[in-house]
Amino acid sequence: MRRMLLPLAFLALLGCNENIQTTAPVSLSQNALFNRDSVSAFLGTVPEQQQDSSKQAFLKGIDLLKNNNNAAEAINLLRQSIALYPNANAYYELGNAYLETKKWSLALKAFGLAETLDYKPLGNVFYKQASCYAEMVSINKMLDYITYAVQNGF
Repeated sequence: MRRMLLPLAFLALLGCNENIQTTAPVSLSQNALFNRDSVSAFLGTVPEQQQDSSKQAFLKGIDLLKNNNNAAEAINLLRQSIALYPNANAYYELGNAYLETKKWSLALKAFGLAETLDYKPLGNVFYKQASCYAEMVSINKMLDYITYAVQNGF
């Protein structure tokens, strides 16, 4: 009887392990981070379990940006966070990091995607975009975006 129980127990354990699958995280390519269509398509396919990994990179990036004044390193972590699971907050903070490193065009792209992904409060996004245009000496666009910011509660 004992001889039969050992092989049956082995088969039962083996059968339980068949349903365990490990999947490697999927990520948005670095070239597609600022492509609205690619981001939207990716969000339709990415597993929600990746939010945790994305959030960890996001929080490390925010710490570097806000507490350690290291915008350059924060950019890498925020881009990594976005590649794993794009969201409005990560794009907004990436825009802030690009502002600090004086990369105005990239900041505008990041703020544009924060707007697309419905960042709240929207007035803050418009104000940051106005800041970029001011630095780029595009006065008319700066005035337009300041107006949008005020109209949206800034």
